[in-house]
Amino acid sequence: MIKKFIITGDTHGQIAARLDNIASNEEYEKEQTAVIILGDAGANFYCNKSEKKKKCLLSQYGIYVYCVRGNHEERPENLGYEVIWDENVNGNVYIDPDNEKIRYFIDGKGL
Repeated sequence: MIKKFIITGDTHGQIAARLDNIASNEEYEKEQTAVIILGDAGANFYCNKSEKKKKCLLSQYGIYVYCVRGNHEERPENLGYEVIWDENVNGNVYIDPDNEKIRYFIDGKGL
């Protein structure tokens, strides 16, 4: 269960740098830490092979990453991601089946 959430703004696709800082900080236990990125994480922008490789590298940090979709990113539902119940956030999220530590909040489309 996640005990610490770190909230960060638009990373301009440089999420790995944020995860490097967290992973190297002894204050944070990877298994109990999650990062919430408020838009444009760079995880669903190009939707190509290099981005898939990037997401695999991000998953190797062992830190949960929750993304709020930015204006430059594809909607997770358009990529065929499934919806799961996430006990860490006490709600439903989209999950990338190839990178289970990267999750996407469901946005207010249609509200």
